[in-house]
Amino acid sequence: MTGESQQIRFALLGDLPARHPLSAAIEASERHRIVAAMSPAAISPVATDVRRYDHWQPLSADAEVDAALLLTPSPSPELVEAVQQLAARGKSVIVDADCALPSSVVAELGLLDAEGATFAVPFFAWRADPAICRLHQLVSAGELGDVMLVKTERSFAMDSTEAASRTLGDNLVRANLCRDIDLLRWMGGDYSQVTLLRTGVADERFASQTLNLAGEGLPDATCVDRTGTEPTWTCEVQGASGTASLRADGEGVRLTVNAECVLQQDGIQAEPALCLRLIDDSLQRLPGSLRWQDWTRVHEIQEGMRRSLRRRRTIDLHFETASERSQFKTQMATVGCFVLVYTFFASVLLLLAGAVLDPRDQVQRQAEAAGFVVPQQDFQRGTGKLTPNGEQRLQDMADRWESTAAVVVVEGDAPAQTDKMAASTESNGRLETVRHQLANRGVRRVEERTVLRRLAGQGFRKLMAIGRVIAFAPLGVFLLMQVLLLIARPSQEHQHPVTANSRR
Repeated sequence: MTGESQQIRFALLGDLPARHPLSAAIEASERHRIVAAMSPAAISPVATDVRRYDHWQPLSADAEVDAALLLTPSPSPELVEAVQQLAARGKSVIVDADCALPSSVVAELGLLDAEGATFAVPFFAWRADPAICRLHQLVSAGELGDVMLVKTERSFAMDSTEAASRTLGDNLVRANLCRDIDLLRWMGGDYSQVTLLRTGVADERFASQTLNLAGEGLPDATCVDRTGTEPTWTCEVQGASGTASLRADGEGVRLTVNAECVLQQDGIQAEPALCLRLIDDSLQRLPGSLRWQDWTRVHEIQEGMRRSLRRRRTIDLHFETASERSQFKTQMATVGCFVLVYTFFASVLLLLAGAVLDPRDQVQRQAEAAGFVVPQQDFQRGTGKLTPNGEQRLQDMADRWESTAAVVVVEGDAPAQTDKMAASTESNGRLETVRHQLANRGVRRVEERTVLRRLAGQGFRKLMAIGRVIAFAPLGVFLLMQVLLLIARPSQEHQHPVTANSRR
């Protein structure tokens, strides 16, 4: 948002720190102003005439609010809930990178931002510093050639009289890690490997630590934290055509290119105009602007550092754009793997059950496999005459008579038949009818290859059919879902710049 006629109206969540870079920026801006606030304990003069809210619900209904602003380092649970609810209802949210949001909230806002439901922007104040911006311009413009190394070094002043005090703690270093990691990524790229080394470790304290980042086709990146006699910070970029170094110490900030000073200032301090430009460009999603994904990557690298230190090896980070669609794909892949494994083991168990529990003998199995079984349904009820289906079955047998050695099995009556003599007579009549019909069709060795017997395993076949449904139904349902996914078109994501008019 670079047009002077446009403006952003903020809702302040919590306090607006007086020394925060955005405080002076918003106060001096003619296009940006705070129009609402939620339960601030103390508001700077820039926000004395704002509308006050004590809950997020009436604030979310305020049509004049374009974006919510959270700059408090330690937000209360009420403010964290307000950020979540406002983002879920389509309000843009801007959160300072020093704000201690729970990881679950960071992930939730990342999902909403990736799906286009809202604009979530982390505010990195160091990217609005003129010296750091100038260093980034040197890298992006290629004035240093192909970058080979990006390195930051930070020295913490310690009391030299006590050896025990010359150690660092996680809390002391963590306050500056977000800045250093983001600068390494901003200068070098999206790294995917993390290695953390510490020296002088004693009781979770250490004398120095070195963070190494690596990625395919990316320059090496190193972040070093150590103790020293005075606080200093340097950021060095080594390229094929030259080296640029930014150093901040007690004498100020100096940017040198090939040992020649090109910029000097009093200290690392965000410029108000650059702060507002960061916010404007990020809400418009312009190239090179701040993205919530940048903050998520910093947190993932910090988590990778803890795993690297615990496992004492390099950790691979598997980055994927956070979205409901990507989560759905991951879940579908997991379900698919489970279904395949389930189908495999169910098939094995089904085959074992069929081999062990099958009550049929070899003759009946061969006859059923060849289609040489004549059931009672192929005869007219109470007689030995064949039905049309039975005659067609015998014709098929005669056509395949020489291609198989299977025996023709004519189904006899069950032993529980009341009139056993009548049952035997009827069954023998069926057998003679089958032999006579086959002989008339010119087949040989009819009497040797036709037998009368009761078919076994009727219940077993039903159980096996049910087992096949149980074994293969999940796979069929899963494949059907894949077909439906191919047919369905994914919804298109449209993101629009945030302006004063777009919220009305």
